[in-house]
Amino acid sequence: MNENTGNTVSTEQGVVHEPGGRLLDVHRPARGPAAMPTVLLWHGRGPEERDVLAPLAREAASLGLVVVVPDWRPDAPDGGWGHLRASVRFARERAGEFGGDAERIVLAGWSLGAYAAVSVAVRPELMGGWRPAAVAGIAGRYLWERPEMGLGNLRDARWPRRPPARCPSIWCTAPPTTSRTSTTHGTSCPSSTDGGGRSPSPRPTPTTRAR
Repeated sequence: MNENTGNTVSTEQGVVHEPGGRLLDVHRPARGPAAMPTVLLWHGRGPEERDVLAPLAREAASLGLVVVVPDWRPDAPDGGWGHLRASVRFARERAGEFGGDAERIVLAGWSLGAYAAVSVAVRPELMGGWRPAAVAGIAGRYLWERPEMGLGNLRDARWPRRPPARCPSIWCTAPPTTSRTSTTHGTSCPSSTDGGGRSPSPRPTPTTRAR
């Protein structure tokens, strides 16, 4: 495990987060309060590409967040779902070691990672009933299926008529080929492509290429 420290952001690299030896990096403010909000950030379909999201993670950390970026392998027999579950377990159990607040975890993802993150938001049973404080999907595609991961099309995903007490906000952007983004709370992020979103939001400028 290596630690690199800049003027405002410290990065601990190569932390093992699951029994198979998958690694993660933790980006955090060099100085900050004892319990900062935690972001768990999943990369896209390329295997073990946590480095691709390092610029975005460091930028977020400079704003006062602890950002955990794990490697995972979408080409694994289970589509990498075991790796993603392990990263959630790590964030919940060990965020405090890095100054993060395990009770305030935002689950975020890029591309395939976005699809997986939003799937957790609408189907908490995928993570044993755990719900993140909020979910952010970046350049995600939500209208496909990954049966090896146990994930399906999110077009018809909806909250129950009576939402749970701990109901995360969901913020999504569509891939560059679509023209809208949507912020949804109670509707599914696929509305960014089918016109059903409640609150369109400006598209941010991506800091890395979509995978």
